[in-house]
Formats: sequence, C-alpha cells, structure tokens
Amino acid sequence: MAYNFLLSPLAKAFVILWVIIPLLYQACGNAFDEKKPNQEGGCDASLGNWVIDDFNYPLYNASTDCPFIVKGFDCLRNGRPDHGYLKYKWKPIGCDLPRWAYVQIGDKIIEGMDYIEAYKIGLTTWANWIDSNIDQSKIKVLFQGIAASHSGGVKVNCVEQTQPEQELEAPHPGLDIAKSILSNMTNPVDLLDITLLTQLRIDGHPSIYSGRGTSYVDCSHWCLAGVPDTWNEILYATLIQN
Repeated sequence: MAYNFLLSPLAKAFVILWVIIPLLYQACGNAFDEKKPNQEGGCDASLGNWVIDDFNYPLYNASTDCPFIVKGFDCLRNGRPDHGYLKYKWKPIGCDLPRWAYVQIGDKIIEGMDYIEAYKIGLTTWANWIDSNIDQSKIKVLFQGIAASHSGGVKVNCVEQTQPEQELEAPHPGLDIAKSILSNMTNPVDLLDITLLTQLRIDGHPSIYSGRGTSYVDCSHWCLAGVPDTWNEILYATLIQN
C-alpha cells in the first residue's frame, strides 16, 4: 500500500537540516581546531582564539573611564584579585579585527581625531541642519551648553566637597567652540550657557552618596534639588525675555 502525505514547513526544514548538518561537519571538520584561512575578501570574525595583549588591553579602565557603569559589572572595583581577564583580545584566524579609532564624514575617513575636534564637527553639522530646515518664524531654537563634570583627573575630585569653588583654573575647552559656531549661524540660536555655573559647583555631585556604596564616586551627575534646577530657571528666563 502506498501512502501519500505532505510534510509541514517545519518538518521539511527539519529534514533538510538533518541531512545537511552531518555533511557540513564531515566536510569542514571541527572549525575551531583546524585553523583554516579566512574567506577571500573579508575577515571571518566567528573563528579564532583568545590571546593575551599586554600592550593594548584593557581597552579602558571601567572604574575611572566609565563613571556610569553598573556596579555589578565593575569586577576590578568589586575586589576581583586577578587581572588577566582584562588583557584577552579576540584574534580571528588569519586576520585582525580593525580598530575603530576614526571619524567618517561622507567618504572621508579621519584617523586620530580628538574629542574636541569631533565636538566641533558634530556641532557644525547640527548648526547647518538647523539653518537649512528650521523656520525661525515658527520655531524658537535653544541650545543647552556644556555641563561640566568633576571626574577623570587626579586633581579633580568631588569627594568631601561642601562649597562651590570661587574661581577656575581654566575655562571649559568646548565653550568657545559652541559660542563661535552658534554666532555664525544664519538663524539665531539662544545659548543656554550653563558651563561656568556647573564648573563652580564641585560640591553639587552625588559623590559617595549615590546609593552604590562609598567605593563608588559619582562626580558627573547632580544632586536634586540642586544645579539642574538652575538650568530650568535660565530656560524660563530666556523664554520670557524672548
């Protein structure tokens, strides 16, 4: 007796995979043991090994370079005694993963750009878009300036600070860039300049009182009530004056 039946799409897929997978394994063997060259014209990042790189790794210090990292992810700060896990990099077979230390503008690639130059280019792009797309007779454009932080340096620390600073050693490097670009725009933009007032308030950060334990120091965010309320007051004053 002959039986005619139709396989469901799921069953067909299972049959195809059941036939193909053994053939692929037989043809390729264990890809992770056999160090085969990459496919032509590209880097197969899926096959490789973890290797020690003492020169370039770790790529960053999570405790100092990432002030907003979730506490549970910062193994070093949480007391992990070994450091070897920080120095492993993934090395694909026959090639290297490219490092993305560049900025691309259209077809132009710029390597080694510092953050100030990148800020200038980004702000200029924004300003050009505003000039080309915003009808100033209908829309009021305001630009909030740079809010300073007090982290990232040996001399800059907000721990045990209880009063504002009275003077500054140096102005914020991004402020002059913002003022210059905004002043050259076709359509006027109001700058909500909060840089100086935030630079002076080294006492206004959560510091060790962020709820994450005294080993975690937050000198970037702001306590509330506090400094951000002044930003709102400046915004309201600007709207009323205009």
